[in-house]
Amino acid sequence: TADAILIGKDMIEIIDLKSGKWAVEADNPQMRIYALGALSRYGDDCTVQMTIVQPRGWHKDGPIRSWDITAHNLASWGEETLKPAIEASLVESPEFVPGDHCKLCNAKTVCEKFSEYQKEQEND
Repeated sequence: TADAILIGKDMIEIIDLKSGKWAVEADNPQMRIYALGALSRYGDDCTVQMTIVQPRGWHKDGPIRSWDITAHNLASWGEETLKPAIEASLVESPEFVPGDHCKLCNAKTVCEKFSEYQKEQEND
């Protein structure tokens, strides 16, 4: 869940505190999902600002960084990107797509696809 949601006349701001040291960008799928939830409940035609507060992680833009998107573009991302990804994950045998995004996954030590991915990275 988002740590804070601020609702204004023409803007909704989603704020998420990250305590880790790996830098997190303000424009990321997790934040967009939080933003879609807030938009569906509190807004319609507004700007959505997504803010990461990360006091322990170094980032070139500092410990607090934001990114804005229009409600229309956010909703389009939800329909064109998020919805198909959700549908693909619900099939009987979903496709596993390993990558750097797996670094925090608890199952990476037993995941066959991640093991194959790591071997490919070593050979490159």
